[in-house]
Amino acid sequence: MRLNRPVSIRQVIEEIQRLTRGGDARFGEVAYGPGENMVLYAGMSEAKAMLGWDPRVPLEASLERTIQWIRDAS
Repeated sequence: MRLNRPVSIRQVIEEIQRLTRGGDARFGEVAYGPGENMVLYAGMSEAKAMLGWDPRVPLEASLERTIQWIRDAS
């Protein structure tokens, strides 16, 4: 996964499942109500402006580090 690219919750879950060799994460879908947005992405522009934050680690590497941290802490 590249930096500065929108990623859906489904993509994050699927990546976690891949990195944990399947794991037991499950997800389903919920029907959208009238007038609800089907796609929402969080923007990083405010974090950049207010905090000077700019992502330098791709999501995949960040998830790998987090998973390893959890495993080490267990």
